[in-house]
Amino acid sequence: MGQIESQQHRLKNGKTVVIRTVRESDAESFLKLGKSIMSEKIYSMTMSEELTLTVEQEGAPTKLFIPVLSILHEPQFMYVYIITSPKTPTKHYIGKTQNPAQRLKSHNQGKCHTTKLHLPWKYQTLV
Repeated sequence: MGQIESQQHRLKNGKTVVIRTVRESDAESFLKLGKSIMSEKIYSMTMSEELTLTVEQEGAPTKLFIPVLSILHEPQFMYVYIITSPKTPTKHYIGKTQNPAQRLKSHNQGKCHTTKLHLPWKYQTLV
């Protein structure tokens, strides 16, 4: 990876940002930012809980950068699923995820506003 000389830029809102090459000390902040971005989107294809990379697992942020960006912007492999509610058999939900086990857990913990009223959920179809 090439090196970017440190450059400061003042934004219209008065804040100053620095653009530079990623450093090992940035890894933890980078992962927190990724999870923060994912948790802001109600209809995100990937939930913040599905970002399971850690600094210890992946090492330097230069190794983290590509996997995190691919999860945030261009998922590599997606599952499409239909879940049903045994409590309310006429209710079903169709979704997609990279991590089916974590996604079903999220539905059953009431973290998805669309499905939280008809707990519990179980997979009917997973492709």
